[in-house]
Amino acid sequence: MTIKKFSSDQSIQRYVTVVVALVTLSWLALQSFYKLQTPLLRADFISTLVPGIAPFKGLGSPYLNYWEIRPPALPLMTGLWGALIGTSLWSFHLLWLLFLAGIMWMTWVILGRLFSFWEKILIYFAFGLLFFANSVQTQFFPPEINGLFFSLAGLIFALKNKPFNRDIFFSSFFFILAGQMKEVFALVGISLLPHFVIKLFGNKQELWQFVRNVVAGIALAAFIILIYLLLIEALSAYGELLAYKSSVFNPTDFGALFTRLSPALRYLTQRFFILPYRALLLLFATTGVVLFLWFKKNITQTLVKKNQRIVQFIFSQPLSKTITLYAVALLFCLGSFAGYLMQNRYNHIYDIAILLSFILLIALVGKIFIHTLLNLLPVWQKHFSRSMTFMLSLAFIGLLLMPNQQLWSENFSQIRDYNPRLHAARWFNTEKKEQISMETKIKNNTSLTDCIDVQHGWNVGQQYYYSQRRPCTRFFLTNILPPEKISEYQQQLVSNPPAALVYITVLTDLNVESFEQNIFNFSKVIDACFIQDDEFETLYWPAFEKREFKECFKKGLPES
Repeated sequence: MTIKKFSSDQSIQRYVTVVVALVTLSWLALQSFYKLQTPLLRADFISTLVPGIAPFKGLGSPYLNYWEIRPPALPLMTGLWGALIGTSLWSFHLLWLLFLAGIMWMTWVILGRLFSFWEKILIYFAFGLLFFANSVQTQFFPPEINGLFFSLAGLIFALKNKPFNRDIFFSSFFFILAGQMKEVFALVGISLLPHFVIKLFGNKQELWQFVRNVVAGIALAAFIILIYLLLIEALSAYGELLAYKSSVFNPTDFGALFTRLSPALRYLTQRFFILPYRALLLLFATTGVVLFLWFKKNITQTLVKKNQRIVQFIFSQPLSKTITLYAVALLFCLGSFAGYLMQNRYNHIYDIAILLSFILLIALVGKIFIHTLLNLLPVWQKHFSRSMTFMLSLAFIGLLLMPNQQLWSENFSQIRDYNPRLHAARWFNTEKKEQISMETKIKNNTSLTDCIDVQHGWNVGQQYYYSQRRPCTRFFLTNILPPEKISEYQQQLVSNPPAALVYITVLTDLNVESFEQNIFNFSKVIDACFIQDDEFETLYWPAFEKREFKECFKKGLPES
């Protein structure tokens, strides 16, 4: 009877796993459908792609010729993929889908190591509903996707009771890469700390092996980044960027992190769940109390009798495997939160970086709370079965992770509006000649040595990318022009006047009026020095010969 029941349970789980795979593919198809509404590479992604692909096209280097505020692993990855696989929208759309699929698969594996099968199903669907909501996936291939992918790869290797040397090596390697994709993931490597503590109170030889493998993983990632920066001759320029960032962000200001914790938790709770913010705080507080009572009841007396160190005792208990896995996962969540708090930005654009860690944190705390509380109740232990405990745990986690009404509505509207025929048509309607006709005209009327200038907004990379022309100043994104770099920007601009100017002032969060009054007056030089294109109203050509035009272009500088 027991064998038949076990076989039946396995069969049900296999069928459910197939359903999960099909639902995941459906989520990917829906996201692909909506992102292909735009037939060109645009916005934030292309502003990363332009510096990344530039060295492979002979158009300069990131940091040196393009003021890029993102870490170097990101332009390295996008540039390599573009050089090896292709630079079309199809190519990067495929890479994006592969990363999304990888994130979902790794999430499934990680949940399987921390929760029972049905808890895993519940948490996985809660994450998928939120992760694939349109208000979360607002951008195509944001850098948070890269960082999340590599951080989960590191966690896959770290989330083991007794990791091998290669696990520690690859875990530290991927954690460093994650931080070099997006800084918000820079601290997830603290999830290796439980393994270090175990080695510290164990075999000294194993401790040194652990340290060597961590150092080797970090060194390999750092070596790859260093070689890349040396090859593109951008090492000193990247050092300049790091100096700028250290002056703007203070990672050692722990007091500021604590003051940001409450607003961050409030935003995330209200953004995603029905669960009230105060209820979440109450859960965290009561879990701490319950754990203290459990510790006092089950460990303290035995600890005194055996005269053992606390760490040695805890990791010698029957629950040590669970404790190790939970500690690794919780520290991963805390590392993610620390990076999120350092970023200090709470809106939908940055949800991807923290969503999984937030869900994982709530689910783990909820499970720990229920199981520890019931363990403290002799009545429950005496009269209720283990399956009842798991059922209660499942129901409690489900209540904690119930998405709010808006996110349910977003998912239903995505399903309702999906059209498979239109999806297929969009695949074959990307980057057509008529869609990049202005960029083609710029390319045909300028030479490879010419530079162009595009103002303003986050989408300026589109013209540089499709025309295959370099910007006249490395501060091609004026939205992120640092105040201390304004004079350098002005000098580079007047020293290299553009062979073509694209002037678009819509869809930008830049104060254009203030920019033109204090930094460079493009409206003034357009009237004095340019001729509007007869086909595209936002495209302008120099009205004079090179020397005369260069003098005229200086009129854009603010009057001292």
